Amino acid sequence: MENQNIPYHLKPTFFIKSKTNNKEFAKQYFMILASETTEPALIVRKLVYTNDYELYCDDFDILKKYKDHFLFQQIFSIKLSTLSSVLSVIFTMKNEETK
Repeated sequence: MENQNIPYHLKPTFFIKSKTNNKEFAKQYFMILASETTEPALIVRKLVYTNDYELYCDDFDILKKYKDHFLFQQIFSIKLSTLSSVLSVIFTMKNEETK
């Protein structure tokens, strides 16, 4: 299949600073990827600063090493329609639990 030049558009990015369940520093960058021929998708870029190499080495890429700490990165996407469906199910389940 030929590589088609599909014009993609990235909507403005925002980020959230947080900590992982293991109390490590993390940042998640979010952007919307859209084109005229594909469904919009949420792109998530997650950065984690940690000294626990074993926990992240399989699923994340190493960006930098600082003495005994690492900066790991993971990038993934989800279609907005899929995200909406998942959130709908989660909110329904949560509302049923509180009844």
